[in-house]
Amino acid sequence: MSKKRFALLLGLFLLALFPNSGPPAVAAPRASGEIVAHEVSIPLPAVNAPLTRQGGGTVEGAAVGQTGGDTLLFSSPTIAAGQLFDRVGVHWMAARGTQDTFYVELRTSADSLNWSDWDLLSADEDMANMDTNEWYASPHLAIDNARYAQYRVWLTDGNPSDVQRVGITFMDVNDLNAGPVARFVGDIVGAAKDVARSFTEPVAANAASANPTRILGRSDWAADEKLMQWIPRYPQKVAKAVVHHTVTSDGGDGQVAASIRAIYYYHAVTRGWGDIGYNYLVDKFGNIW
Repeated sequence: MSKKRFALLLGLFLLALFPNSGPPAVAAPRASGEIVAHEVSIPLPAVNAPLTRQGGGTVEGAAVGQTGGDTLLFSSPTIAAGQLFDRVGVHWMAARGTQDTFYVELRTSADSLNWSDWDLLSADEDMANMDTNEWYASPHLAIDNARYAQYRVWLTDGNPSDVQRVGITFMDVNDLNAGPVARFVGDIVGAAKDVARSFTEPVAANAASANPTRILGRSDWAADEKLMQWIPRYPQKVAKAVVHHTVTSDGGDGQVAASIRAIYYYHAVTRGWGDIGYNYLVDKFGNIW
């Protein structure tokens, strides 16, 4: 049998299998899972900075003192991430008892000229560190090709020292800094895995459509296994379990897996929960990532 004839017969055989196959229950990750991230920390950002009064005019933070007064607005300088990022986590330390006297907003930019809208950040009470009075907002989705960020703080009692420190964690969870070739290869590998799994997982796919609750493992969302540097402790009493929920099926940008990678890094590294907690994301279909 000639090679051409054999290839043709093999192709027809594989084509005949497709009607009996189904889509994989979960798409294979298109990212390596290796997260590129770093932290920028700014102590007492509003104390020696120009502040805008709510009624108009400006005042220097050092001149305000701790007596309080009008609502003041502090706007940070433009912060260059030094990398591409698609998620950004913001956390702040408040003076004792002042965490409700100010609120924080964030915006991102690709070129430091055109910016996203300001987004109000809500502190996740489950992540708060009560010992240091530090509060964490969940990872925020940046605009495409983001390289810059800016935050601003509304001081409702007019005291700049209420904000003891602001930290920003820039995260690339989708191989943005790996370059177009590496990302293209990742797309090809992911697509090939999906084709292979379409033959081996039709039963799982059908079961998923009938029963939307599925538990997806670490490989399904491309966990960065290098973050697991802690030593397991047995027995270990569970101190806290945190469940995130998306209002959409895709985590906001079409990538639930990317959202859980960002949550994983932010909790394990920035918050320091790597050795004591696991975090889950539930999409609107009930799938547990």
